[in-house]
Parts: sequence; structure tokens; C-alpha cells
Amino acid sequence: NNSPICANQTLSLTCSSVGASYQWIGPHGFNSTTQNPIIANADTSKRGVYYGFVTNSFGCQNGTVTTVMINALPNPKINGTSAGSATLCAGTVLTATASGASTYTWSPGGSHLTTLTGTLTTSVTFTLAGTDVNGCMNAATFSLHVNPKPTLTVTPLITNICTGGTATLDRKSVV
Repeated sequence: NNSPICANQTLSLTCSSVGASYQWIGPHGFNSTTQNPIIANADTSKRGVYYGFVTNSFGCQNGTVTTVMINALPNPKINGTSAGSATLCAGTVLTATASGASTYTWSPGGSHLTTLTGTLTTSVTFTLAGTDVNGCMNAATFSLHVNPKPTLTVTPLITNICTGGTATLDRKSVV
């Protein structure tokens, strides 16, 4: 077999003997009469012991055992969240910390750092790709919606004030 592989990759079982018929038996009821069965998008339930049998044209049979290892995919997270979205105010300093894998690549950003820091002024969608020690990679997408800060305009009701005088201000907020 071609293991170890990562989940969602193709598992190949190979019988190099020439025979009249073949039989493969494996985990969770796997059964195949193909000489070299292929299991596309194999998940971790496919790992375990597989038994391969070949029968020649005289009815003689021989068999072998092979153990398949399928590694689970990492689960990259930003600040403890697997995927999703958040809303922030413009100018907010974002410190995003990755977890769930061994190494990371941020897009946009390209950084291989665990923590990405920056001040956001516009909405952005990050993709965090995480790779584990087995070389298995998985990615999660996070959308950050950035709302603009309101602008404040203050207009005095009187234009000239003497020292010690008072003034009334009218507050208007524009979103």
C-alpha cells in the first residue's frame, strides 16, 4: 500500500502476483475483487489491517496482510475558531493567533508566523493553511468585516467667545 497518507488522499492497494482472481478485505466492510484497488478520498476510517488474497488458475490461494496508516488532517484555527466571520471597527488592531497545526501560511499575508498582527481599515478574508508534522495540510477561511468609524462634527452656536464665557455645542454624528 502507499501509506502513510493524509486523509482525503488516494489509497492504493497493490498485488504484484498474477492470478485468476483477487480478494481484498479491510476495515468497515471493505471488500474488493480488483487486483489493485484504489480508494479515492480515503478518510481515517479506512486505516487498519487489509488482507489480500490471490487465487491462481489451479485454485491454489495465497494471501498477505498489509497495514494502512491514514493521518487525520490538522484543524487550523484563528483565536480558537475553526472558521467563520467577525465584525470589527476600522482602525482596530488585530492580533490573530493560529493553532491546530505545526506550521502556517496566511493569505493574504504569506507569513509563516503563528501570530499575525495589523491594523485593519477594510474588510478582508483570510485563509489560514496549516500543516502538521506528518505533512498533512488543511485550510480554513475567516472573514473580517470592518465597519467605518463614525465622523463627528461639532458646530458652535456662537462664533466668538470671550475669556470666561460659555458656549453651547450641537453634536452631529455622520455614519
